Amino acid sequence: MLILKRLKKQVLRNTVATSYLKSTVFLSCRSFHPTFNYKNEVTPKLVEPVTTTQVKNEPSEKSTNKEPSPFVPVKFSDFRGKGYINNAILSALHKAKFDTLTPIQQRALIPIIKSEKGVVCRAKTGTGKTLTFIIPTVESAIKRITEEPDVHGVDSVIVAPTRDLALQIRDEYARVCAKLPRSIQPRVSMIIGGQRTTFNHRSPSEIVITTPGRLEADLKDPRFAKWFRNVKYRVYDEADRLLDVGFEPQLNSINRTLRQIREEDTPPMKSLLFSATVDDSITRFAQEHINRRYDYINTVPKDEPEVHENVHQILYRCEDGVDKFQSFFDYVIDVIKTEKNAKIILFLPTQTAVDWFYDYMQHASHSPEIADACSNFGIYLIHGNRTAYQRKIALADFKHCDKGLLISTDVAARGIDVKGVTHVIQLFPSSEVADYVHKVGRTGRAGAKGKAVLFTSQSELPYVRKLKRERGVDFQEVIDSSADKKYGNVFDSIKPSPHQTNEFFFTFMNYVIQVRGMYRLDANDVIEDTVNLYRSLLKDDTAKLNVASLKHAARQLDRSILREYFERKGGGRDIDEFRDDRRSGHSSNRSSRSPSSSRNYRDEDNYRHRGSDGNRQQKRSSFGNDRRGSFKDNRRSNSRNYD
Repeated sequence: MLILKRLKKQVLRNTVATSYLKSTVFLSCRSFHPTFNYKNEVTPKLVEPVTTTQVKNEPSEKSTNKEPSPFVPVKFSDFRGKGYINNAILSALHKAKFDTLTPIQQRALIPIIKSEKGVVCRAKTGTGKTLTFIIPTVESAIKRITEEPDVHGVDSVIVAPTRDLALQIRDEYARVCAKLPRSIQPRVSMIIGGQRTTFNHRSPSEIVITTPGRLEADLKDPRFAKWFRNVKYRVYDEADRLLDVGFEPQLNSINRTLRQIREEDTPPMKSLLFSATVDDSITRFAQEHINRRYDYINTVPKDEPEVHENVHQILYRCEDGVDKFQSFFDYVIDVIKTEKNAKIILFLPTQTAVDWFYDYMQHASHSPEIADACSNFGIYLIHGNRTAYQRKIALADFKHCDKGLLISTDVAARGIDVKGVTHVIQLFPSSEVADYVHKVGRTGRAGAKGKAVLFTSQSELPYVRKLKRERGVDFQEVIDSSADKKYGNVFDSIKPSPHQTNEFFFTFMNYVIQVRGMYRLDANDVIEDTVNLYRSLLKDDTAKLNVASLKHAARQLDRSILREYFERKGGGRDIDEFRDDRRSGHSSNRSSRSPSSSRNYRDEDNYRHRGSDGNRQQKRSSFGNDRRGSFKDNRRSNSRNYD
């Protein structure tokens, strides 16, 4: 009996234990929720039951692991309190009317400040590249002034391809630095060719703006070079232009010198490279001068056209060279008469072309039909053979005029930021396809609208096709020229100097030969168009050009073209001595590989150009001397200066 009672008690204890175990296990398990995923879960301890409300309020795994969104500034005021930019700089930017960041500033400012190696930035022209490097270099200069007062020397070096761009950069620095408290204002110096340096050897500036040739020469002086031992920032602005004009040897020399004189235990120099285009040459250059693993920031989407969306591109299709010139003349006069604040830039391939067009437009402005419209219209010229002072004055006058026409070679094609340019006009194919984009970029800047007009003849259409194929150029408007010209009588009344016109076309023919080979234009067609324009301007249907202007390209022309449009002057081979290579089966591309025929016509505009043409005495134009009426006379800054 006693044994039976003990067995009953044991069974009762086991039953209670089993019930308790089941209840505790089930109570300790979470209710199923699809957002939870436990791995390697162990048997939980005894816990209080979890209510349905508690389960719903728990964050999901997705939200628990979510990283904070990166800081993307929209306005410069967004930087306050973030530690990236000094508050004094932010206040100065606000006073200088810089409030909203452009895309490149949004994407590049913080990486530039944080980078230890260097940055390559690609952005369209007119998108705020200059301010993108002004801010970090000024920030660095202020830190040196306030935190390292015993360290003297240059903190940042800005390298620009042209004097004009260097002056433009200096003005942008002044716009910001002038708004800073005087106690922390960085000093900015210019070291450029053709102008007295503002660099103080006893008390050097924190920021130096320079051109490659001048900096390379000055760094050879140890007394000058010693101030560059602690450079923190080195900036290459318009890097593609620096390489295009042949400055790479000078830049390599500067790079070697800066590294050789650098003090030991000094942090690495940070290099910034800004360019509208990035190709293999830019990539190789960046790897050598910055770092093989540099940071790259591209603000231009892969399939997006390189021309800014604010630029309305127009293609004028003309029959031949004469039709193209007259259509251009009609278009410009129409813009002058109908648009109140017209600011036009006309790009031409050679210096003599710029000089000739300047006098032609000056003379045309006095015609009775358009004199009233041109009463307050200024005409200016700028090219590489002008003095630095002449170019500076011409550019300043054009910037501040209400209405005007700036006639320029490729000197002003990159980097020059003139507010309010309404039209960019190109009359001839560019020597490089990329140059078209840079010229067009002079309008439609800083959010403004602009028009880019390309006039082309039938023989130049392969150039248009190459623009579309290689650069994605999309003309929003295509206009076929009209046979009826509004201002044909004005054109007929102007008789330019034969001597000056000969000079223009002699050098212009070298350009024609170059672009003919580059874009596979028909040699006979383009030469015929060119000489017919020459005859039309002189009002002489039998005028001929000197065959010497063709150089070796004469072999590519039909003998009938040579006899019709050229003559031998001053000795040399007779016209009949040139073989008709087309009929004899010789390749028309053969002479394009000849050193003589492939010489780049832009050498005429090179800053280092020292040809015999540069020694010619100034000549007074034989037309356009009458400056009557209220037309604005710009001879102060635009005195005649032949190539």
